[in-house]
Amino acid sequence: MQDIPYEIAQDQKPGLQGVENALIKRAVGFEYHELRIETQAGKEKRTETIKYQPPDMAAIKFYLQNRCPERWKEGGGDEDVPIELVVLRSDEE
Repeated sequence: MQDIPYEIAQDQKPGLQGVENALIKRAVGFEYHELRIETQAGKEKRTETIKYQPPDMAAIKFYLQNRCPERWKEGGGDEDVPIELVVLRSDEE
């Protein structure tokens, strides 16, 4: 197998950055514009709508397990994880 020339290997980094950005975008959710074009009786009607893609749990899991494997390992739960509980009370009680 032939080694990849240095210039080609360097060119792969922008593509990798794009994939990482897409993964993060998918993990946190995002808004996008949808353009709908309908044609009726030779007349074109364009409707633009802003839609929201909610966070994707699989992307969140993949990102956290790869960025912080010591904290987000699969099948964990052996160690005690402190949980902070906040109780809010109303003065009306």
